[in-house]
Amino acid sequence: MSSPRPKMPDRVLRVVLWCAVSSAPQAAEDKTSLADQRQAGERFAAAVGGQVVATYTVPGHSRDYVFWQDAEAAMPAYRQLREDCEHRAFDVLHAVDADRLGRTAALIHQVIGAVEASGAEVYLASNPHPIGQSSVAQRYIAAIQAVRSEEDNAIRRARLHRGMRGRVRRGLCPTRWPYGYEPIRDATGSVVKARFVAEQEVALRHITRLFLAGLSYAAIAQECIAAGYPTQQGGGWESARVRGLMYNDVYAGYPSWGETRPEQPSTLYPLLWDEDTYAAVLRERRMRGTRPYHQSSLLDVAFCARCGGRMSRCRMHVGSRYEHNYMRCAEHARDVTACHANLIDTATVRRALVDHLVAALASPGALEELAVTNDVPLAELRRELAGLDAKLEAIGAQRSTLAMTLATGQLDAQMYRQTDDLLIEQLDGVNAARASVERQMDALPTPHERLATLAQLRDALDGLWELPPREAAALLQKVGVRVFVEEGEVVQVGFVQPA
Repeated sequence: MSSPRPKMPDRVLRVVLWCAVSSAPQAAEDKTSLADQRQAGERFAAAVGGQVVATYTVPGHSRDYVFWQDAEAAMPAYRQLREDCEHRAFDVLHAVDADRLGRTAALIHQVIGAVEASGAEVYLASNPHPIGQSSVAQRYIAAIQAVRSEEDNAIRRARLHRGMRGRVRRGLCPTRWPYGYEPIRDATGSVVKARFVAEQEVALRHITRLFLAGLSYAAIAQECIAAGYPTQQGGGWESARVRGLMYNDVYAGYPSWGETRPEQPSTLYPLLWDEDTYAAVLRERRMRGTRPYHQSSLLDVAFCARCGGRMSRCRMHVGSRYEHNYMRCAEHARDVTACHANLIDTATVRRALVDHLVAALASPGALEELAVTNDVPLAELRRELAGLDAKLEAIGAQRSTLAMTLATGQLDAQMYRQTDDLLIEQLDGVNAARASVERQMDALPTPHERLATLAQLRDALDGLWELPPREAAALLQKVGVRVFVEEGEVVQVGFVQPA
């Protein structure tokens, strides 16, 4: 590489240096440390008789942004550069290569454009030119380097994703291990297994018991605080932290990356949840859904007859105070144009429900008949399984079409591999979801167990509303009781029949 020819300015050239790497210690792909880049810039400034007046440093960031404002929000160096451009504080910006300025062609061109708009110029050591004599050819080369940088970044991301998917398929966490585990490394420093952190394992098992007992996430967090359990990286226990733990399938042996997860539990670390516990966790998640802990004994039991949506608790202004003894259509609460308010007094729903259950469960043989015919969760899971099978078939067809396109020469091998990798990742996700549904189906109660639940409900009718709200709702949900309301009245009560 030839040395730049010095420019003879009226004053000393003001040179600023751009130094960037993709990770704090130094990303392996960079091959050039911050110190090396700074020294290269200082040698350049000395060669052209200039003076280094500022150094912009990005000590560890991928820089894969499209818009300047996003890069500026994440990395102060871009803000400092913009401000100096606005004040015309330098004459030359030095960088060892275009990919130091950004990882996308869009960001690289924005940096070059901002510098040139201020009357300064960009000097790339990988594409040297005489200072003050930048040509159209230099612009073309810089554009090519920018596109190349973006392609290299895409290749690195693809390699990262393939590597993470490979770790998951082997049964390892792709990134940091969750609360309760610490990694075990081999002689080369690679993570090969994991083990429990004793005190955190105790906390996790206690949290799981409370979760399956139906306690709210907030109540579980308070229990953890009272017990003095440590968190993973400091900070306190809160609802979101507890929920995150109970929705992490790593504890059952199923780490994931995107939609990729193993079809069988990992054997490379001890499992917190055995098969039966995991099945119970899945049932509890299904019951709670994505909604926060509730205080309604009619959640997922009362529905709007007009739109079919859930009825939710709401407060009404009665006299001089608010009361929560009313329900309204949750779809209307979310979007007033979706349905109507459909307000109804909770007491009205409860009376109609109990009256129906007393009559339905009193006749001889009623419990046995309902235990056999009202298998609602199984019907829902079967529908879900059918949908997943359809997705598997569609992905298989896409892969066949892709392979045929490659065979006929209409697709290059690199594009084929990238596209097929994406399809394989989708396939992994669908297969994992299918395995999860099958586990839930296997864990469903038998007719004998459903009979016991129905008997429990019958015996609890007299004091049903004295039970904790979540316990009452769970009991009604398990046997498939549904109440439909319209215009302040109960229009239908019954057991939902399977499809």
